[in-house]
Amino acid sequence: MAVQLFSYILSIIGLCGLILATISNEWKITGHDNDETVYQVKYEGLWMKCHADPTIHNTKCISYISIFHQLVEIQASRAVMLISIVLSTMAALGTISGLRCTRFLDGNEAVKNKVSFIGGILFMLSGLLAVAITVWIMYRIVEDFNEDDKREDRYVIGRALYGALAAALLSLIGGTLLCVCSITHLRSHKKISKHPISNSSGKDYV
Repeated sequence: MAVQLFSYILSIIGLCGLILATISNEWKITGHDNDETVYQVKYEGLWMKCHADPTIHNTKCISYISIFHQLVEIQASRAVMLISIVLSTMAALGTISGLRCTRFLDGNEAVKNKVSFIGGILFMLSGLLAVAITVWIMYRIVEDFNEDDKREDRYVIGRALYGALAAALLSLIGGTLLCVCSITHLRSHKKISKHPISNSSGKDYV
């Protein structure tokens, strides 16, 4: 029960991380050489881009005007991250009834384990989707950075993107552990049901 609860907590932390990373604006940020003075920092997210001036501590953000006129990376990232959050939310709500520390479905252990297993699968799918899109975006940022050394605005990987990857891995690990716990408990329950313990202490005679 402790491992199952720990797995669920990991998955919930992953869900919170995915939400925070999705709404954050620091998916990529302008990178500079070590010997170059930074007068203005630019960073972009899935919903807006910002300009920050460290000298006067001023930040201006501009929302993207149209969804359909954005880059493919932004459109794909939005869609995949939102789907990932929806899957994790469904898993988080559904798995509560499958946890052995709750009183839901106490009369049917098999159904309880199946609910937990399905929740684990949804968490895994959510984590896999988020891992795939974050790794792809990281690859595109690194590729664009190395493509043109003379370009002034060269972006590097932002903190939100690292956070999204970490949250996705937590969801993936938590979902996997939930599935393993459910399968293990279901098998042990079947073994006990196949070999019931006799309640009679005496012997039967003909």
